[in-house]
Amino acid sequence: MKKHFLTTAAASAALLLVAACGSKTPEEQLRDNLAAGEYTKAEKLLDSLIAGAGDDFQKALGYIQKKDSLYKLRSDFRRTKDEMIAYVERYYGDSALVKVNGWIKDGTLEYRVIDGDTLFFRNAAPNVFRVDKEAIARASVGDDGGRSQDSVLNANLPEILAAPSGQIAAPKKMKVRHHITVKADAVPAGDTLRVWIPMPRPDVARQTDVQLLGSSDSVTVSPLEYGHYSAYMERVAEAGKPTEFYVDYQYTCWGQHFDLEGVEIAPYDTTSAVYKQYTAVRAPHLLQSESMRKLAAEIVGDETHPYLKLRKIFDYVKQYPWASALNYSIIEDIPQYVLDNKKGDCGQVALLLINLARAAGIPARWQSGLMMHPGAWNMHDWAEVYYEGIGWTPVDVSFGRNQTLTNEGGAQFFDSGIDSYRMVANSDYSCGFYPPKKYPASDTVDFQAGEVETSDGNLFYDKWSWGLDIDYLD
Repeated sequence: MKKHFLTTAAASAALLLVAACGSKTPEEQLRDNLAAGEYTKAEKLLDSLIAGAGDDFQKALGYIQKKDSLYKLRSDFRRTKDEMIAYVERYYGDSALVKVNGWIKDGTLEYRVIDGDTLFFRNAAPNVFRVDKEAIARASVGDDGGRSQDSVLNANLPEILAAPSGQIAAPKKMKVRHHITVKADAVPAGDTLRVWIPMPRPDVARQTDVQLLGSSDSVTVSPLEYGHYSAYMERVAEAGKPTEFYVDYQYTCWGQHFDLEGVEIAPYDTTSAVYKQYTAVRAPHLLQSESMRKLAAEIVGDETHPYLKLRKIFDYVKQYPWASALNYSIIEDIPQYVLDNKKGDCGQVALLLINLARAAGIPARWQSGLMMHPGAWNMHDWAEVYYEGIGWTPVDVSFGRNQTLTNEGGAQFFDSGIDSYRMVANSDYSCGFYPPKKYPASDTVDFQAGEVETSDGNLFYDKWSWGLDIDYLD
């Protein structure tokens, strides 16, 4: 009976596809719809393609991912022009319309045309006052995260710098509850909610004494070979009730700094597995286009010392100001996005630095999770670079943009160091999950808030909330 139903559904879908596409293939029609910003037509076409796949879930999965991307685009691009004007009026008064039109024309205000309506990124207006110099002078609403933890960093970094180069130092012990609450009736009663919550990796030298203390439900912890390290749980949803999941863990985080000024560093063994893997092109995002390679060569110039090459790249990338970011999943090439839009959040500039470093022959990789500074915890991404004979060193170009630090190391500390308030869950980006997710993730690049899905599909962020409760034990 079920097989007959699916066959009938597939046949109906095929008829709809013929009607929708005419002489074009469904893929051609879909491409045309997306190029024209006809999202509703594209979604209907994707629904037909998904239904037409019948029992072939792998065939349907690509269409599901495209439909999810449209949902994420709609979630990010939902502000009207009137909302842009109202925000800008706070600082420009009657000149707001002229300013908004100018920022639309030069691309400062990010927008998409969706079903004939011009809709702006949800944080497009605040972002103007983070990236446009004249607007910044009017009223800065910049990256508060770059200043609110200054007092913590000004105390912590000298502790780390007092230790020998490369030695982990200034340990901070933390007990954490990471909780996710799925809204009441976000899914039908009786459906099984599947949840992945990030955990501190015990294979990172700067994280010691990692302990899983407890959880709301029975937990499966992912093997360490997974780039996204997680605790997995599941539970059946009940009607009219929110569903809360949590994990309690404890760990000690250490800071680290490498004093590489004037240090002789051996040439790379370009035949080594580390060098080959971490200077390689990798889709998505580490594509090392011809223009990216040319830019890397221009930045490093005639410099041959690996650390000084990296420092030039670090200083170049940190010129791009922080701005609230689109969902990474809807950006085709994140490093190029930073160059094109002249801004980027922590993960975006980290990927640009990694891409440029690899293009310049410096092994580099992704690292991410959470920043755990008292009163300023948040999601955060950074990088690591490899030096022959020294090993992997942390690099946080986003923190390198902070111009208000008053400690001895200042922001330059972060071109070869990291503070003691981090939680590393990810040793790579765009990885699989354990147990495997059936549907595309809410964030197909990073993993910080967590992930939730049901038997019918992924649950996006508007269906659940998350947070941290942190006890600082030292």
